[in-house]
Amino acid sequence: MTIWIRSCRALLGLAMLLSFSAPAAMFTPGVPCNGCDLEIFDHGGVIPTSKNAVFSVQNPQTPNGPAPYIELYNPTLAVIQDCAQKVQSVQGNPGSVMMRASEYTLAGSNQVVFLVNDCQLLAGPGPGPGPGPGPGPGPGPGPGPGPGPGPGPGPGPGPGPGPGPGPDSGSMAGDGSGG
Repeated sequence: MTIWIRSCRALLGLAMLLSFSAPAAMFTPGVPCNGCDLEIFDHGGVIPTSKNAVFSVQNPQTPNGPAPYIELYNPTLAVIQDCAQKVQSVQGNPGSVMMRASEYTLAGSNQVVFLVNDCQLLAGPGPGPGPGPGPGPGPGPGPGPGPGPGPGPGPGPGPGPGPGPGPDSGSMAGDGSGG
């Protein structure tokens, strides 16, 4: 087997392993986050800090409770600006932002921030995927006018009048009960 084929197989195996990774734990305020899912569904504001590519989210509301603030960071300024804009968009509105993040200490300081690796805006009424937006507008106007007039007239009258009912068919007197 050539080295090229072995390399392709190794890369394919690695890709399969990474695609089946377990979901990360949900962020809980006050608990260390090393590869957690951080979801914010409301907050008191998003402001840039004096540090480049760091945005502070004031009083973020998360599914596991509020935090006083969270500082979001990504070394690529455009990535963190886009994420901060998504977080800003859910302030007082339906939906949430889900971020895959880890705690990270900025170089040259003791400031701990959340290094954001992925940031997605989720539609909906509040935290998490949840049950969805609720039932639809209703069943609609109905099924329609019905099945129609039917098959049409029958084959005509049946056989002739025949002998007819007996003389006692309409009374109880002739039922043979004796009384």
